[in-house]
Amino acid sequence: MKIFNLNVKRGADGSKHLDLQIHGVIDGDWMDEDGGVSTSDVISDLQQHLDAKTIGVRINSVGGSAFGGVALYNALQAHPAEVVCIVEGLAASAASLVAMAGKTCMGVGAMMMIHPPLTMALGNAAELRRQADVLDKVQEGIAAIYTAKTGLSSKDVADIVNAETWMTAEEAVAAGFADEVMSDAADGDPDEDEEPDENDPEEGDEDGGEEDSAPLMVGDVVRWRGVEFPIANLPQRIINMAKKPVPPGAVIASAPAPAPAPALALVPPPAPPAPLSRAEIELRAPEILNAIKAEAHAAGVAAERARLQAIDDLGLPAGCAELAIAAKYGEKPIDAPALAMAVIKAGKQAGFDLLAQRRVESRALAAVVSGAPEQTAASDEARLVKAMVDGGNSRRGGAK
Repeated sequence: MKIFNLNVKRGADGSKHLDLQIHGVIDGDWMDEDGGVSTSDVISDLQQHLDAKTIGVRINSVGGSAFGGVALYNALQAHPAEVVCIVEGLAASAASLVAMAGKTCMGVGAMMMIHPPLTMALGNAAELRRQADVLDKVQEGIAAIYTAKTGLSSKDVADIVNAETWMTAEEAVAAGFADEVMSDAADGDPDEDEEPDENDPEEGDEDGGEEDSAPLMVGDVVRWRGVEFPIANLPQRIINMAKKPVPPGAVIASAPAPAPAPALALVPPPAPPAPLSRAEIELRAPEILNAIKAEAHAAGVAAERARLQAIDDLGLPAGCAELAIAAKYGEKPIDAPALAMAVIKAGKQAGFDLLAQRRVESRALAAVVSGAPEQTAASDEARLVKAMVDGGNSRRGGAK
């Protein structure tokens, strides 16, 4: 059975604000006839409202499960909404951990109690000593939460916890466990829809009375309770809470109404630019043209040298010298494979069977296994041409 309440309110702008009331034992069992405040139920309900802008947590609880208090603290810390915890009566033991989850406001006459964790144990001496070790670890965990809230040293927090400290609202604020004492009973909704009093100099005065209770953005730091914290060291939730100061004498004018959008006109897409002629490029950017020409010339020279070298590497018989010269420097120069084919044709016309003479060599170069079936004349010619070219390449270290 739930003995907590979670109410949803809407602001004038439609934003969502949650009002969470915790008035019972946290995860209570025999301590609370109603079963207490179920941690799992509270967290489940909070997860249904991740779009909420603020959460006001009303607390009046003697405490309960330490782990339940830690779980509620972490759930509220992880929620994207701004959290304001209001101690309406008592925040004792585990309930004080919940009060650390956001901005902490103490009601008039409210109190906070902090003490070491307790347990019940049954067993022999070794088991009891082990339970004491576990309690020490639990105390370290809850002390870390108090240290994060107050900024006190670990030793000071340990002294306060071990002393089972009861604090009035004013004492809790002075020690850093709370941020302010409320003058009136608050409803837990920090963004309630009410207009600020323009005649009250303290209302909304970001450089005045609210500086001690609300974070104030000043350049790259956030000033809070008289201390400046670098933005890089603060969680985003605190940065979102911080207000930006208004310069003295500044006039805040209402934003002008947006101008009506102009009617859309159908404009044809621009025509693509005409390509530049060589004369225009030479006139506008001669250095680019010269660079292109130099690159093309170098590539042509390299290709021509490679062609001539490939012809030399064919290793043609002396009787083919005229064909080689014509291939290199004639009116219709050809490459090494074409020259090899021309040499074969010329030998056939002259009655000289170059193909038969070099069949064995061509087979070895072309990796033809001896004794394999005879190939056709056309395929043998192709193999011979390839063998001649590959043989030349192998002699000069080229790729086959």
